[in-house]
Amino acid sequence: MARSSRRKLFFWRILIWLLLILAFGRASYLISVALIKNIFNEGTVIVPDLKGIELNKVKKMLASYKLNVVQIATKPHDFYNPGIIIEQDPLPGSRIKRGNRINVTVSSGKLTYLMPNIRNMLLIDAENTLRKYGFVPGKEHYTFSDTIPSDRIITTEPPPKEHVKSGSIVDILISKGKEKKKILVPDFSGMTENEVIATYPNFKFNIHNEKNENVKKSIIFRQIPIAGQPANSGSTIDIWVNKTVIPVKGNRHYEMISYIIPHDIGNERTLKIILTDERGVREVLNRKVMPGDKINYTVSGIGNIKLSFYLDDVLVKRMDF
Repeated sequence: MARSSRRKLFFWRILIWLLLILAFGRASYLISVALIKNIFNEGTVIVPDLKGIELNKVKKMLASYKLNVVQIATKPHDFYNPGIIIEQDPLPGSRIKRGNRINVTVSSGKLTYLMPNIRNMLLIDAENTLRKYGFVPGKEHYTFSDTIPSDRIITTEPPPKEHVKSGSIVDILISKGKEKKKILVPDFSGMTENEVIATYPNFKFNIHNEKNENVKKSIIFRQIPIAGQPANSGSTIDIWVNKTVIPVKGNRHYEMISYIIPHDIGNERTLKIILTDERGVREVLNRKVMPGDKINYTVSGIGNIKLSFYLDDVLVKRMDF
């Protein structure tokens, strides 16, 4: 009887040990699997640093990892261009499961820009430059300028080199060129048509031929604007001329002239010599000259001869023969 009890006790001891061994093995297996998964991170991905990368590129880059990149907001940024990621959640280095999403905030562009200097640009180029920097071209204002050519930009409001909020409206000041100085209209009455045209090259003339019984010569007897009124250089003046035949009384003769170009004119100029005689007014010389040039020239005319010397249309000398 005692021997049988010992056998049963031995059997149970063996069974208990086997069960313990099996239980320990299962637990060891589960622990081992968990450890292996943890070591090799099966099904998880380490979140990369996405800051400074364009959103569209990030979406393509993480598609193979089955990670969804979702834009949740935009913020202005003075260093990153529009479309560039500036914030993310989860943070870089975090571990997430495949298929999870990463929320990102994207730059909407600079909050402020340095106003560009568009001085001397044409309007179309200036407007394109402003748009490039994120500004909106505004009103156009015009004024005279002694230094900026006509139709080019003088300045802007806000002014150049000032930090201005992106999207601001910028007004543009455009040059009308130099303001033409007002001069008093001379009295042309009693002069011939050719004399007026040769003597006053800074005006334009509309010639009206009209018979006037009170005038005996082919001279000007009416003008608009009248003498003494202010006008711009280059203005057009209407003159009325009485056309009659003037008999020639003098004889043709020739004169040798000599003229030295002044040394103080600075650079190359255009010299014109206008001759007036009983036949009328005509140009006898037109050439480029330099300071110090000596002009020797022979002219011919009928009766009394008057010579007028012009440098760049400015009267500088007269000679009578």
